[in-house]
Amino acid sequence: MPTKMDYKVPLGSKELHAYILDVSYFSGKLEAYLKYKGIDFKRVELQHKDWATTIAEKTGLMQVPVIHDTVADVWLRDTTPIIELFEADEGLSKKATGILPDCPVQRFVSHLLEDFADEWMWRPALYYRWGFKTDKDLYGRRIYMDINRKIMLPEFVAKASIIRRQVNTYLYNDGIRDEATKANTEQLYLDVLNILQIHFEKHQYILGTQPTMADFGFFASMFRHFSLDPTPAKIMRQRGPAVYEWVARMWNVKNQGPGSPRVSAPDGDIPDTLYPLFDIISDQYLPYLNANAVAFKNNKTKFDFTVGDACYKFNVVPYRVWCREKLQDHFNDMPSDDQNAVRIFLEKRNCFKELFSDGIIRSNKDHNGADPPFCREKNYNLMEKVKMYFGGTPWHESQESLPNSFFMVCTVVCLILGLIFFGVGMLLSLTD
Repeated sequence: MPTKMDYKVPLGSKELHAYILDVSYFSGKLEAYLKYKGIDFKRVELQHKDWATTIAEKTGLMQVPVIHDTVADVWLRDTTPIIELFEADEGLSKKATGILPDCPVQRFVSHLLEDFADEWMWRPALYYRWGFKTDKDLYGRRIYMDINRKIMLPEFVAKASIIRRQVNTYLYNDGIRDEATKANTEQLYLDVLNILQIHFEKHQYILGTQPTMADFGFFASMFRHFSLDPTPAKIMRQRGPAVYEWVARMWNVKNQGPGSPRVSAPDGDIPDTLYPLFDIISDQYLPYLNANAVAFKNNKTKFDFTVGDACYKFNVVPYRVWCREKLQDHFNDMPSDDQNAVRIFLEKRNCFKELFSDGIIRSNKDHNGADPPFCREKNYNLMEKVKMYFGGTPWHESQESLPNSFFMVCTVVCLILGLIFFGVGMLLSLTD
């Protein structure tokens, strides 16, 4: 397995295979980045058989997107480390301009906004898809038709199983359990949409005239979820047309080449239209990251977290301990002068204290013995594969999932129903 220092991005035709799903939050983010950088990749749309074989066994998780470098025979997962790896590649930097600004303040802000968009907008994106009847019926059927139609189960049984899996994994297990948490989750989308609407009325991208890491972070939720799923898309068309326009612009943007500026704003300048975002980050997201990290440090599996009138009961997510750790590392790895400039900005936005509250808490994650985005193969037994299929894959290793009894019940029920419908079908065929 190569290291980050010696890995080279292959630039030949179709040498990178990107395994994606058209309905996937992070697939859209990665695909937009690869397109923007002018990388000629092969787009592989996932089939049902790929989940438990190719994807789970090669990467350790039943998740997309992933990249297979067919030249080095290396598998890559997790969009942020993939993008950071590619951004550091010398050969690619000669072909296309980067998405990380040279200015230390703008660079750190790009990392912070991308992390916020990736992780804190995940909950409302999944809530709108699986919390409203029109949306969950549409995507339950779409996932069945796209991936799972070869399962020997009637469509309505498979579709119900898919919806149940998604609701438990992405709503209930992510703290959305009552009217207060539902209302708060909806308000988060509305607040961010309103902020971005005002911003994109004045600016083409987050930091000016070129997309940065922050743009691709927000694109993940705004593209495949908020701009396409029926309920949030209607809201976006009515309340955020400039955001709707930015989504299309991001999907079609062309890289201007290595000589073009990475951002148009002067060094150290962050558009004031983004300041309300930092209010949400300092009031909600960074305190959440801290509470999650402290609970992890204390060997807890759950913790309570209050936002406004909503009290969430969150599962501890080790991956987000790692996200917090990486943000702190980005800051600590800077030269002292750059740290001072970043600290001044963060303190003005009430973010610095929240980021370093309770100090540095290490996740100590080995990511199955690999340094992201690299990953190692992992063998799963049949029960583990069934558990992931019916209950959802953890975001990353060691995250608490639904109990084994739930998967056993789902498996038995689906097998019984499948046998019943198979038997009925056979009887009907004999009477024809």
